[in-house]
Amino acid sequence: MSLRALRPIKKDEEIFISYIDPTEEIAQRQSTLKQRYFFTCKCPKCEENENAYEHFLRCRTEDTHDINAMARLDVFCPQQEVVKIAERCQATLKQNPALTSIPPVTSSKTLALLKKGHTNQQDRILALLAALKSLSSYKDDGIFALPPYPEIMHKLYLFYIDAQTFTPALITLLFLFLNCDVFMYPQQHHPVRVVRLWTIAKLLKHIASLNPTELLQEISSIQLASPSSSSSASDLHLKEDIVKTFQAIDLINAFHILAIIVWSEASKSHGEGSGFVKEIEAEIRDVEEVQRLRGKTGKVLKRWMGDAGDLEGREEVERVCGGLRALAGLMGRILGCVGYKIP
Repeated sequence: MSLRALRPIKKDEEIFISYIDPTEEIAQRQSTLKQRYFFTCKCPKCEENENAYEHFLRCRTEDTHDINAMARLDVFCPQQEVVKIAERCQATLKQNPALTSIPPVTSSKTLALLKKGHTNQQDRILALLAALKSLSSYKDDGIFALPPYPEIMHKLYLFYIDAQTFTPALITLLFLFLNCDVFMYPQQHHPVRVVRLWTIAKLLKHIASLNPTELLQEISSIQLASPSSSSSASDLHLKEDIVKTFQAIDLINAFHILAIIVWSEASKSHGEGSGFVKEIEAEIRDVEEVQRLRGKTGKVLKRWMGDAGDLEGREEVERVCGGLRALAGLMGRILGCVGYKIP
């Protein structure tokens, strides 16, 4: 077993690990710790009952950051924008503390349905969408990193994976990463974030292998939040927009770019020379060979891998990452949250 530090450790500083999932709601965390380990946690997050945005902002203040090491990920997920969103969400929560309370509907019949492993696919997707729709106050204010929203989104992603519909799985995971993970796991090399980003990259690689007919079939299978919406003009327009957004993204370039971004963080999250790093490097070599036959973009991205400040490479990366953020932004419309866009 190996342990990786999430932040620099000072000389003689006491270090800690988490016994449980630190992103769970405080009552669940304290209950689990009391039952399993017989103590009451008094870490800053528990003592102050920090929500995800408070915790993110405190970690940003306490941690030191190497700007050059962050440069590649910053193109996909600009840290200045993330901080602004966290500050806005925290201000909203201070003005309306009731938003942090889980609506009763999500703790009753809907979530009970989600816990049943034998639920059929149709009931499962409708229960997930109903659970998300019930959290209208979260959606209205763009506050997605509070429980149980990330958990339900993750279950929705797993539903799409089980159903082998990978395009909605990709949209869901992009939304989850940009709206939840970046706040719940503040450190950019947090292993959960790094693995999530690698999963997004592998989904892009798979979708790049689909022919246009297969891609259209997957998109047409997306279940929308309103049961009666499948024949409406607005939902037809939404699926057309999803098709157009995918068509505007070079999926091979997108995989290549995210592979490089993950590679730049993986030595800190998993360790230099780890099996995970070797897997990424092998994938990068493979995509470089594919890119060699496609023109000069592969050379530009290879140069950007060696020099994060390369202007031509950064321009291509910004173009592709803008398309991925636009794809994530469509999740709001899938959930019936018309007008919401990823910043």
